[in-house]
Amino acid sequence: MKKKIIMFAILIIIILINFLISNQDKKENLEKDICKIETFTLTDNGTEIEISIDSKDYINRVKIYLYDSNSQKIKTINKTINKKIKSNEIIKIKDRTMYPETSNATCEIYKSKS
Repeated sequence: MKKKIIMFAILIIIILINFLISNQDKKENLEKDICKIETFTLTDNGTEIEISIDSKDYINRVKIYLYDSNSQKIKTINKTINKKIKSNEIIKIKDRTMYPETSNATCEIYKSKS
């Protein structure tokens, strides 16, 4: 009886994980080559990054990857945007931490699947 309960619990966990993964795929779609880092500034309050987005879609999220001079990833900044973007709109992303060792940054945009 104990074995059946454990097997049933494992089956439920596997089904739940598969549901969450498939549900995530329906919500967001990675858009490549529509995001560009315009400015990267260290301020007294942290890091400020301006990105331009070449899209006219509803954007959910942006991920910004910061790299040092050896092309090692320093940090990934995740920001939720949730707004309709105008073509070539500039969005300002702020993070309270300073990253003075950053020599390169890239970004990715996620949008709703319709």
